[in-house]
Amino acid sequence: MVRKMAVLAAMVCSVCAYSADTLQLREAVVVERNRQRALQHELEDFQTRSVNGLLAELSSVYLRNYGPGQLSGMSFRGTSTAQNEVSWNGLSLNSPMHGQADLSLLQAGLFDKISLESGSSSGVIGARLELGNSLRFGGGFKALASFRYGSFGQMVPAFHAEWSNSRWMVSGFAMIHRSVNDLIYPDPFSEGRPERRLRNADLRSLTLGLNVGLIAGKADSLQLGIQFHGANRGLPNIALVQAPLERQSDAHSGLLIRYAHGWKHAGINYTAAWLRDGIRYMNPIAGIRDTGISHAFRNAVGWKGKWNRWFLNGAVHGEWETAGGRSYPGGRISRARFRVQQQVSCELGKGFGLLLSIRQEITGTQASPFMPGLELSRRGYKGKLSYISRINVYRKFRAPSLNDLYWSGAGNPDLKSESAWSTEAVFGMQFGRAFDFQIRGYWMRVNNWILWTPQQGGNWQPKNEWLVLSRGAEADIRWNVLHALVSRKWKLEINMSYAFNKADVKDAGGLTPLMYAPRHRLIAGMLLGWEGLWLRSWINVMSLRYTDRAGKESLPAVLIPHLEAGYLYTKGHFQIGGFFRCSNPGNTFYQEVVMRPMPGRMLEGGITFGYR
Repeated sequence: MVRKMAVLAAMVCSVCAYSADTLQLREAVVVERNRQRALQHELEDFQTRSVNGLLAELSSVYLRNYGPGQLSGMSFRGTSTAQNEVSWNGLSLNSPMHGQADLSLLQAGLFDKISLESGSSSGVIGARLELGNSLRFGGGFKALASFRYGSFGQMVPAFHAEWSNSRWMVSGFAMIHRSVNDLIYPDPFSEGRPERRLRNADLRSLTLGLNVGLIAGKADSLQLGIQFHGANRGLPNIALVQAPLERQSDAHSGLLIRYAHGWKHAGINYTAAWLRDGIRYMNPIAGIRDTGISHAFRNAVGWKGKWNRWFLNGAVHGEWETAGGRSYPGGRISRARFRVQQQVSCELGKGFGLLLSIRQEITGTQASPFMPGLELSRRGYKGKLSYISRINVYRKFRAPSLNDLYWSGAGNPDLKSESAWSTEAVFGMQFGRAFDFQIRGYWMRVNNWILWTPQQGGNWQPKNEWLVLSRGAEADIRWNVLHALVSRKWKLEINMSYAFNKADVKDAGGLTPLMYAPRHRLIAGMLLGWEGLWLRSWINVMSLRYTDRAGKESLPAVLIPHLEAGYLYTKGHFQIGGFFRCSNPGNTFYQEVVMRPMPGRMLEGGITFGYR
């Protein structure tokens, strides 16, 4: 029997064990997966939500949303969207074309593990968002159907089913998302700022997924994964940024095969995936119909082992990427990529641990710099109190995307790859299940930062900045106020996740603030639950974000409250639940990207039927 719905709504972090293998069934682990922080959520609660919606509710990561139903990307510690990686069972989902992954297309219900590996050891300049499908055997049949309806014509039905015995498991997911997104916003260019209704911002999307697993022997397992995400959306005409009736169709599909073999103290696995991304832009007034399609074949061999106090963990990745369309020279461009990485860790005794890592990449004919890493940690226990402290330093690297290099009329073939050094210090402690806390401080220097800037004539082109400095601190707190004090039927939790970031661009003119890098970001909330009934409230706070290179124009700070109530009734194998939510009850006008209004007051309700 699943935990009560009150547990599903818990907001911020709890400490997890050293190995990611200890993560529980269908959980989301958000904010710090690097062996010390985890946010546990039953993903059934987010089945009808996109991955960016899940992150917006559960972490202090800044999301660059271009409006309801539009492109959404992750920005971690001031980094660009392309400097963060979204991976599927260990292989990157970032498009070879623009180097990004659209989080609004990816639905949380398609995955049973979602983790955000942050900090210096993530291997990428920003953070790695890992979307996983695990193999679970012997669970019988489970099914979950849900329906969500809300303001601005939002309607989202979804269905998930899973069956498994001692050798086989099959799970499938399907979801349809329809929304009109006809929100009202103040006209930024008219005197008195009269209200206007957003037009041509509708969204229609379909998500399908299948995951099949087989135990092929005593120590062998096979996995097959198939996914499809498709969306057709209008591009709203705001301040003449787009022409009327512009539309864009996006389609992402993937096929993944994974084999794993284990011994007593070692294991090896092979993962291969074919990924296709398609973008079709249509402007009927101008008679434009342009299509870009990319294919990526990505595969990896990974290994791990243990000998006394020594632990090994490594992988070799090989990739072939190709992108086609009228905007590329000759209609098509391709390249190969290769990466090798190895980690060696050791328990030094008295709670001390040492980790050494090396990493090397080759993109096309260009080799990355040698990327070493060093981490020193210490763990301690005293009764129910446990703590961890850690300090590390890593070198990082990112090659330009195919659009950065070759996009017709805009690409810059002379771009250099980005290279970074970062360091991080962490301290965290946990007192049983009642309280946990973690604070992180970091510093990062990125050379040759790739930034698209407007040129003469209005065209945009990428170029390398001198360097970008990003430094700051983050804190997470979870307090289970009623733990062990009253009946387990009651639950009261207080949660907070705060991020401070100061990111600046250094060029010939000195230091200027980095665009779209909020200095402060806060999520704080409270959960009250009794039996299957719960009431939850939380706030999202963002400080101002600069929108120009000179640091003179900005989006104002914003505070958005949320309220939610729901109930889950369980009888035998059957469950039925419902919820009601009000977001932005004050109807505050705000934007996360300039000229891209976000929804005002939004009401939502939903119902869920389950069988276990």
